[in-house]
Amino acid sequence: MNPQSGNQVDVLIVGAGFGGIGQAYALRNHGLSIRVIDSLHDVGGTWLTNVYPGATSDTESFVYRFSWDKDDLQAYPWSRRYLKQPEILEYLRHFVEKHDLRKYMQFNTEMLFAAWNEDSGLWEVRVNNGETYWARYFIPAMGQLSKVNLPSIPGIANFHGLITHSSHWDRDIDLTNKRVGVIGCGASGVQIITAIAPQVASLTAFIRHPQFTVRSNDKPVNHQHRDWVNENYDRIWEQIKNSITSFGFYEPNRPFMSVGPERRQQLLEDLWNNGNGIKIHV
Repeated sequence: MNPQSGNQVDVLIVGAGFGGIGQAYALRNHGLSIRVIDSLHDVGGTWLTNVYPGATSDTESFVYRFSWDKDDLQAYPWSRRYLKQPEILEYLRHFVEKHDLRKYMQFNTEMLFAAWNEDSGLWEVRVNNGETYWARYFIPAMGQLSKVNLPSIPGIANFHGLITHSSHWDRDIDLTNKRVGVIGCGASGVQIITAIAPQVASLTAFIRHPQFTVRSNDKPVNHQHRDWVNENYDRIWEQIKNSITSFGFYEPNRPFMSVGPERRQQLLEDLWNNGNGIKIHV
């Protein structure tokens, strides 16, 4: 197969979530032909498929957005300290429409094969509809959550109840007054458990290793906080770009054990009351 037998583009981006959208935006004015393909039916990536109860960002709302759209940073609404899935998806759709990025995108198109072709000096990428793309620049932006990981559980084929996975949640399932078991207690497991607990008849969490869960202190955003963020965005982004975690908060470089026990206790109390487990980890 040679480049004449397929679609030639300068840039092929695989994935239309945050990463793919951001790459398309960054490259759109460089005189390059761009194609973004995604196996899903629309933009959003993980925020299109992860619709389980309680699906929430672990990054605070004021930095879980594209930094280069200064107008949106000042004006686009965000309702809570941590965005829920519907609000994140709506933001991504808004960004794509605002910057006319949909024209680059082709959906329901899954990458099956990708390899560098020495003879042509191009990337050869085959997709599920039989087409082949040839690209000078190949940008995989699928993220780490694009495939379902189904555990091999003995006897699961004989289970007669309803089964759904967090990454492909069945929207038609009604858990009201049901007996529910949740396997796993990572980020999605914790969010599901806390969201459905008030409505189910009983809830059992199956956990291989106990997890220590820190409160998020999620809450609606008031005007005073939004005004403060808007006034300090330049400093916030500068701090993010020069930080280790890029989560938008101050990262101390003083060892925890370098202060006395009373000060350590106060630091932990302050972190707990503020919420955000990543701050405590850092």
